[in-house]
Amino acid sequence: MVNSDAEKMTAKNGKLFARFAIESKKITKARVHQKLFEPRRDGTLSVQNIDGLCKSEVVKAGTRVAEKTHKTLYGWAKITRNKVEEIELSVCIDNNPWPGHAIIRGWPKERNARLDKQKLLAAYSCGVLL
Repeated sequence: MVNSDAEKMTAKNGKLFARFAIESKKITKARVHQKLFEPRRDGTLSVQNIDGLCKSEVVKAGTRVAEKTHKTLYGWAKITRNKVEEIELSVCIDNNPWPGHAIIRGWPKERNARLDKQKLLAAYSCGVLL
């Protein structure tokens, strides 16, 4: 959910990660759309460790992602590792292709089960619009 308390989410809830929104329809003033958390065909979802970063540093990281795909950064969804693990997915920081890059994995193969997890991640996340 996008709200004014976005900056209050802290590491006390576990490491903080961002899923960058480089398509305008995946994040709005009203909400974070479940499609923002749609995994790739290989069953992984890229996120960025933003624990301890200020907003300008997060924007810089997100802009790098957007430029790599020739798109625009519209914002990001913040979510903690605890919330990801609560729905039986895992986060692995791989620092590839850049420092702080991580992968969410463990997605079910069954479409409806995967959609349920996407919906939960969207509901548990906190959106930040630019």
